[in-house]
Amino acid sequence: MNTDINNKTSTEPTARRYSSVADLLKGEGASRELQESVSDLSKATQLTRQLACMRTKAGLTQAQMAERLNCTQSCISKIEAGQDDELTIRVLREYAQATDLRIGLNMGKPLTHVEAVKAHALALRE
Repeated sequence: MNTDINNKTSTEPTARRYSSVADLLKGEGASRELQESVSDLSKATQLTRQLACMRTKAGLTQAQMAERLNCTQSCISKIEAGQDDELTIRVLREYAQATDLRIGLNMGKPLTHVEAVKAHALALRE
């Protein structure tokens, strides 16, 4: 076992700046496998991260959200740290109600820009 203190890597901050985690991984020479794993995880947690953002935007802690959803803080933590395929529509609905924010689910082929603008305008009118 090598315990030589001089062999430690530097923890000094660098002047490098990155616009995304993907850029950071590329810039620091992370393996392609690690880059793909991080990308896959990011794709698999888009909704759960959005739920955490909704909660914080509403000014709620995990404990306060748990109280509103009649569960434990640990349950909220698991939801927000989990993957999207573990979510239920019930959880999405409860988050929307607890934060007084809207969640929209679209099914079918993607909307064109014109269709999206029309849908948004109709929602505003309602």
